Amino acid sequence: MKAVVHSSVPLILDASAAIAYLLSEPGCEKIEQLLIDHPEAHAPYHWHAEVGNVLLGQLKKDALTENELIELNPELTFSIGSQQTHYQSSLALAAAAKKHGLTAYDVGYLILAIDLKGILCTLDTALIQAAKKAGVTVATF
Repeated sequence: MKAVVHSSVPLILDASAAIAYLLSEPGCEKIEQLLIDHPEAHAPYHWHAEVGNVLLGQLKKDALTENELIELNPELTFSIGSQQTHYQSSLALAAAAKKHGLTAYDVGYLILAIDLKGILCTLDTALIQAAKKAGVTVATF
């Protein structure tokens, strides 16, 4: 039996990676291994709303039934430790988003990864590029 060794490096999990994991999309096995290695992932406060909005869209498109939604583990089998990122205002958030070429939502993940000196787990191409430019380690799939 393989021993599980938990990493002390924080994992920042964005909505794109969480949805891929939840819906068993390509790459979900690697995301699952990251979650085993990092049992407490971190995300900005808006994470639950962002993931919930994607799941709602899946329900509206009939790509996911309510029964399938109920069967999804609401805790994603790990603990999300929602974190406040260190932007002081909406204006500062907008400025950071513009600087990095990201949405206000995505820059929250980037700022958190920088603040925690963590590994960013995302499937978002723009966020991957911005993270690499900022010197953030990105989990690759």
